[in-house]
Amino acid sequence: MTEMNDQDTSTNSNNELVELVKSIGDLTHEINNPLSTIKLNLKLMAEDFANSNDDRCRRNYHRLQRLEKEIQRLQDFIMDFRNYVGKQELQLENIDLRDLIEELTDFYRPQAEHHHIVLRTSLPGEPVNCMVDPGMIKQALLNLMTNATQAMSDGGELLLKLSSESDRAVIEVIDTGPGIEPGRQEKIFQPYYTPRLAGRDWGFPPPGVSS
Repeated sequence: MTEMNDQDTSTNSNNELVELVKSIGDLTHEINNPLSTIKLNLKLMAEDFANSNDDRCRRNYHRLQRLEKEIQRLQDFIMDFRNYVGKQELQLENIDLRDLIEELTDFYRPQAEHHHIVLRTSLPGEPVNCMVDPGMIKQALLNLMTNATQAMSDGGELLLKLSSESDRAVIEVIDTGPGIEPGRQEKIFQPYYTPRLAGRDWGFPPPGVSS
């Protein structure tokens, strides 16, 4: 009897979890739709001021750009949240990870140079083909690169290293920052844990990332 009760309780908990995930997915969808409309209209409004030489118009242009970036940040948060609760399905593609890393470093290099950081890659000479979700891999790497940049306030070096080991690929993000204290390393995959007293937190754990 006790075993049957335990099974019923487990089934009910699983059903409640499925309903919760569905509700969260529906909610984030409803929030994201108006945000997309707002962002589009901000972009259109900004275009009206983009080519003006008037100081007031230029200020309005930059304000609208900042608002657009804040909307994008909120949309990124919503996507991270959906990924975290398991709503997002993987969009798998067979790609050469070397191409993904080169594309990502080209995108991030201006940001690294702005913070006096030397961005380097170490890639194999042969293709490293894997079935992955390129968007999620890029987001995970970008999260790590951003955190590394924030940790190197006086500049430094950031390395993306790709290697293959038998039937798997390994991507390492290596920086010359101070690192994370041993007592805090187990906490960094908790949602919104931050080792800093102020500033941007870690957000949701990046998918597929381990220390």
